[in-house]
Amino acid sequence: MAFERRYRAEGAEFRVSLEPSGGGHLAEVDGRAHAVRVLRFEEGVLDLRVGDRIRRFHVASDPQRLFVFSAGRSYRLERVDPIRRAAGARGADKPLEAQMPALVRSVVVQEGDRVERGATLVVLEAMKMEIRMTAPQASVVARIRCREGERVERGQVLVEIHPAEDSP
Repeated sequence: MAFERRYRAEGAEFRVSLEPSGGGHLAEVDGRAHAVRVLRFEEGVLDLRVGDRIRRFHVASDPQRLFVFSAGRSYRLERVDPIRRAAGARGADKPLEAQMPALVRSVVVQEGDRVERGATLVVLEAMKMEIRMTAPQASVVARIRCREGERVERGQVLVEIHPAEDSP
């Protein structure tokens, strides 16, 4: 699977995955498959061919939410961060890993920095999308294992962090 992410909307959690297929992608949303081709993605506007229909989406995001507007409807999707979930469940250090092949656009932190939960650590670009890798909890940046302009693979460790001593 080239990309997978979980979201929560209106109290329900669902899975979105994208996998390259021919000249486009096979998108699966909560078990329903769709043939998708990106026609345009710039400045928060996304034109997609979904099956035989062309749909325009206006997209905005922050580190925790994705806002999508299309065909007179708006959607607010909360990101369900598997790294945050795993780190919280284990109560131990967990490095931040690339979730898909990507280009490192910027490294926002330095080794030794203290960061709050949700702070952006690294900005990636994949499939013309910006992906902000954020701190799962108040943490100290132990080691940076990527650099600006570098291509990274899925599962590659980007940043090693340790929970800040005064975090819950």
